[in-house]
Amino acid sequence: MRRLTIPAVFVAVAFVQTAPLGLHLTTHVPFGNYPTATTVRWEMWTLWWNSDRLTHGYLDYWNAPIFHPNPAAFAYSEPQWLTGLAFGVVLLLVDSPPLAYNAILLAILALNGWSGFFLLRQLRFPLGSGLDMERYRSEETIRRTSARVDDYAKMPATNWLRQRPPDWRGHALGFGVAVWPLALAGIWFGLKNRCYRRWALFCLGAALGCVLLSFGPRLDAPWNAPYELLRMYYSGFEYARNLWRFAGLAQLFVALLAVLGLVWLGRRRWVQCLVVLLVAVDWLSAPVPLLKWEVPTQEWVQWLREAPPDIRIVHVPMVASGRADRFDQTTYWMNCQMYHERPIANGFASFVPQHVHALSRIMEGFPNASSISALRRFQISHVLVESDWFMERAEQFEVWDEHLALEKVTADVRIYRVVSSGDARDGFAD
Repeated sequence: MRRLTIPAVFVAVAFVQTAPLGLHLTTHVPFGNYPTATTVRWEMWTLWWNSDRLTHGYLDYWNAPIFHPNPAAFAYSEPQWLTGLAFGVVLLLVDSPPLAYNAILLAILALNGWSGFFLLRQLRFPLGSGLDMERYRSEETIRRTSARVDDYAKMPATNWLRQRPPDWRGHALGFGVAVWPLALAGIWFGLKNRCYRRWALFCLGAALGCVLLSFGPRLDAPWNAPYELLRMYYSGFEYARNLWRFAGLAQLFVALLAVLGLVWLGRRRWVQCLVVLLVAVDWLSAPVPLLKWEVPTQEWVQWLREAPPDIRIVHVPMVASGRADRFDQTTYWMNCQMYHERPIANGFASFVPQHVHALSRIMEGFPNASSISALRRFQISHVLVESDWFMERAEQFEVWDEHLALEKVTADVRIYRVVSSGDARDGFAD
């Protein structure tokens, strides 16, 4: 029973940090501090594709059914193969995408804490002393996704003392109110004691280096030396974005210094009480936003599911660039694809192919000669038009009805088949 105590503690912490997810494991998935569910929809689709290919022996693994007709579309973002393998196994057992997703998420959080505990035990730190741990890109893009100095003074948006609606404001990279004083005490204690001196210097240097790297090109010489050295001698680093994530590594090293502080101060009862209080402040969480996961029941999804497997579709209006929240509808269509399994020309990934950018610009004028020619050139057989978007262009659709055959009308979508140029009576050359 004692062997189960530590993992049970970290499982409990995972549930606390994601509350109220534990009450909605089969119906909702969390989407963090973002104002839209774009990222979690995309992750769900990525894990679904991994599980789908698992049942097919990973045949055509890289040829994901997005960005049609682009081959190897799955290579445009992180494939998450190992996570997808675990998700696929769990999904086969529970037959519920949200439950499988939440099980993997909670397992990752709990296993991170558990492995950290074993690391500290191997380093011979006392039990409980780790409670406080918590392609081309432009210079402007890299700068915009690097940390700012004031980010390190911010608590997470979901912290109970700072709770605010999800938005796109700056990153919260603060180490927590419990860690700072303990880390300073750990530095002092480590430098004074010969057996801990090298370890303290290593953690201090690594933490400072990671903090400097997190600022990226925002710093001037000589403070930008770590970033400039990696740019010069590490191929591809000059294109790295989201450099603020180096703060995550810095937090690990600062937490280890805090453990040294606990080794020094932890035997005093008043210090133990103060640490528990400060850790509680760090861990206080406002309820995280949840997305209700529902199996698509729309008529158009069922129509596609029963349609011939060789059809290729595009949803309009298309989105190919901009911030992630613009792709919320696109990732919803990708989630619907999990049920109808027909290739789409739309998609969302870390990189969007150039032909999708081009098609998106052309489809802004749909229906017209250039957009219909592009659909034929890309061998897209059907267009799914949002009803609101159609109402703005109803007369334009009447003009091009020889090239677009209406096959299905539902409350929210109209499905058109692209008539081949040879079959259209007033056809035009592609």
